[in-house]
Amino acid sequence: MKKLLAVFLEILMIISLCACSLEADVPHPPAYVPVREPVATYGYEKAAAPKGQGQSCTAEGSGYQTKGEPVPHASGKYSVRVNNLKISTFYIHNGMIEGGGPIDFTPAGSSFSGYFIRISGLKDKALEEDINRRIYEKYAALASDRSIPPYVGAKLKEKALQDWEQNSQFCYVDVGLNAENMLSLCFTSHRSFVNKSKTAYFTVYAMDGMNLDLRTGNEISIRELFADDVDGLAWLDHQMEDYIAKHDSYDDRTSFTMGWYDTGLSLAMPFPGIAEDQKYYINGFSGQLNLIFDYNTPWVYCDYMARSLSFDIVPVAAYSGRFPSAKSIFEDETADYLLLSRYYDRSDMVTENRNEDMNVGSSGLKDYVHVSSSYLKDMTKEQIAYVSTGSDTVNKYLELYYSKRDELKELYNGYVSSHLNISDYCSRVGDFVNVRSTMQLNFTRTVYPSDVLYEETVQRNLVFRGDSSSPESFSTIFRPGVYWEERLYNAFKANWQRVLDTPDGEGLDQGLRYLDADYVRGLGIDEKALDAFFMEASRSASSFSMGNRYLELFYGSALRDLSMKYFGHTGGEKGEKADNDILFTVETLVSGVYYRDLGAEDMTIF
Repeated sequence: MKKLLAVFLEILMIISLCACSLEADVPHPPAYVPVREPVATYGYEKAAAPKGQGQSCTAEGSGYQTKGEPVPHASGKYSVRVNNLKISTFYIHNGMIEGGGPIDFTPAGSSFSGYFIRISGLKDKALEEDINRRIYEKYAALASDRSIPPYVGAKLKEKALQDWEQNSQFCYVDVGLNAENMLSLCFTSHRSFVNKSKTAYFTVYAMDGMNLDLRTGNEISIRELFADDVDGLAWLDHQMEDYIAKHDSYDDRTSFTMGWYDTGLSLAMPFPGIAEDQKYYINGFSGQLNLIFDYNTPWVYCDYMARSLSFDIVPVAAYSGRFPSAKSIFEDETADYLLLSRYYDRSDMVTENRNEDMNVGSSGLKDYVHVSSSYLKDMTKEQIAYVSTGSDTVNKYLELYYSKRDELKELYNGYVSSHLNISDYCSRVGDFVNVRSTMQLNFTRTVYPSDVLYEETVQRNLVFRGDSSSPESFSTIFRPGVYWEERLYNAFKANWQRVLDTPDGEGLDQGLRYLDADYVRGLGIDEKALDAFFMEASRSASSFSMGNRYLELFYGSALRDLSMKYFGHTGGEKGEKADNDILFTVETLVSGVYYRDLGAEDMTIF
């Protein structure tokens, strides 16, 4: 029940964020704003040859041979270290803290639900407790506010609303950035009112941010987010002016039409520039700065809904290196690594959008071929050419499709429907572009019994670094002298231990959250067989894609063959379902690995 309730609250949170967050179409910084030149990030080619080259030693307990020593770690432009700060969430249901006592922020007869957080894991316990007190006080102040927020035009409705009753409130705190000794939080409140006849409802939305230097507990000003050679407020002013020019087309400032489904903000008065005390929070995975607009920014017409507008400031940000400390401020001194994503609106990311249904000589949808491709607009022509003319081309897939279709139609007197879908999808993480090309082929008999006659899925995954026209391989994302197969093997073992140590899988990113420790133990997986499976899997991955905190690994059909080799059963004592669950479990364990488990300091991507 607890998990279901948590999922429900998470869904509400996502809906509210979708309602309040607007994606900005951010151009390149203007010439008059000083912007840092790109850093030389990958200088491993110029590094001295690794010491001990050609000498072998056995890595204890792994059965692998390690050659040489890695070159020194070179800091990358888009990488940050994730704090080992523990976040505990406290859920509130109808005025009761889950597992605790009563809490009341609302008038009698009004229901209250939501959640707030507490942090732990700082060495300085006095500072930790002070931060927790401040988090709760800000949450309580937002939750107990009974006033009509002074938005532009609020007085026009304030008198009418005085006759309405508040009937519910949902108030929550979300963690944004939790990295580089920084903590960014977003506070949100939804207060719902109902008229006396219970026939109409009205909701007030409020937001606030808290951005802390965890070394001192001090609030981080918006200027501190930017590199020393960038005037952050001037940079934001330019981005805001550009956004206004593209989106502000509404002139009637007296009508209350800015609502849930609006796609833009409106000006209530000339843009005065971003203030020093502008409310904000940071998205932890994209690194984007989210400006909060409400009654504190009266030049923006918000109606009664606080909104946020996001800007990609990663290229000019000072997240990495601005808040260093000589020693770790956390009880857990290990480091996790994060590559900041660069998100694109789907309609704005396309350089080429090939989207066509091909006539393959039959009416209706009995024979159907669909080809689509979408490339990021900042991909180079050489990268796009590599994707579209690589070894697995559209023509190759079409050739397979036609030959198989003719063969099956002749065999089944034409009673065969066919479906071929070919697609390319691209995404960017830090300085890397992931490309996923997929071919899905299906032939089905159209008369009884209408079973599948043949199906095949082929997937190709490519990763391009920067402007490179050639994709990366495992050997290029690790430094010379690093035996990456051993790193994968050790990372798989870490995944297994993590599942056993974390019953609900909380905080795991690459699918492990679906593995419940108690159930997995009950499957009785043979750990010797598992170790041998890990050993072979570390040599069998055919491709990968870059995630924010981990590598996603792909094996093609080799993974199922490998898992069947060590864990294939025929029902047996545990039954077919348990056998399938074992296969799902072991395959999930090798589907992705954290950078920290791979030894991020020995990877060229940071």
